[in-house]
Formats: sequence, structure tokens, C-alpha cells
Amino acid sequence: MDEERMKILKMLEEGKIKAEEAERLLDALSGGAAEKKPSTKRNRWFRVQVQERGSEKATVNVRLPLSLIKFGMKFAPKLTKEKLAQASIPMESVEEAIAAWEYGKGETIVEVEDKEATVKVWVE
Repeated sequence: MDEERMKILKMLEEGKIKAEEAERLLDALSGGAAEKKPSTKRNRWFRVQVQERGSEKATVNVRLPLSLIKFGMKFAPKLTKEKLAQASIPMESVEEAIAAWEYGKGETIVEVEDKEATVKVWVE
């Protein structure tokens, strides 16, 4: 089953499928959405948006299912975990933050503005 999940994530990474399709396939692997208990989760999407100054349209607009982010965290490379630990950020803290986003309000996680662009990351 993990091999099938990795194939789905690889197709997503290569751009062969969109995030919505990956989520649907992952749901199907885990027994399908119809068999799942009703969710009380309010926030389901991890969003990243970059907008250049003077532009009305975002130049980068990424929308990923939060469940896909959580699933990918299970496979975070050892080097990534080591870098987080060096920065005094335990992996558990990242996982706890993701869990909090699932049940929290749709708030902005980070917003950075400079003279060229605005970058905004949030969960909706």
C-alpha cells in the first residue's frame, strides 16, 4: 500500500496529476471517502500565494490538501529532520502545528512583503 501512495506522490511531483486528483486517489487507497467518518475539520487546504507589486493577479498560487502535507511529512528526508533539529525545531513541533491548522481558524501563517512582491501562506 505504501508503494502505491509513493507512486501517487511521484505523479503529483512530476505534474502528471493535480493535487485534487492525488487527494482523491489517496482517499481511494485508504478505503474511500464514503467509508470515512464525517470530518469536523474546518481547514483543509494549505495555500501559498506570491503577488508581484502592481499586479492584480497572483504570479504563484499553490493550493495543496493539508492531508497531503501531513502524509508527505512522514517521508521527510533524514537531512531535513537534521536541519530542523539544528535550528531547534523538533519534527514533532512541525507535526503539531499541522494538526493545529487542521482544526483551527483559517488564519494567515506568514505574510512577507518587500518592494517587489508579497508572499502569503495560510490554511483555509
